[in-house]
Amino acid sequence: RNMQYRGGGYAILRTLWNAEAGPGYTGFLTIREICSRGQQFCDIPMAANHFQGRDHNYGWESNKSLLSHKLIERENPGRSWATGFSGPVDRIRLTAEGRNFVPAMLRKFGEAEEAAGPTSSAAFSSSARLA
Repeated sequence: RNMQYRGGGYAILRTLWNAEAGPGYTGFLTIREICSRGQQFCDIPMAANHFQGRDHNYGWESNKSLLSHKLIERENPGRSWATGFSGPVDRIRLTAEGRNFVPAMLRKFGEAEEAAGPTSSAAFSSSARLA
């Protein structure tokens, strides 16, 4: 399936790309942060909302395809049944493959000025990575 302009996958990748370029990037974003920040890049709602009947066809669902294509990675730092599913939230970040893919995606959709992306190598340094 092809990447859709202003679809969920586009919004997720664009949000992570912009975050890496911005000040204060910690090396990851949470799902909530991606859905909130990414809504401006998506024509459908990014987050599920069971009470509004939106259990499917929302932007965040595209994360499964991005994970399978290894464009993003997801770290779950310990939420489990044993801890009552409480604790740290999932951490999402671009992979090296994702960083190579996003500029081509942006150029394809006529957004070449955004394709320059992160100018600081600090976003990719080991200190910005989680252990």
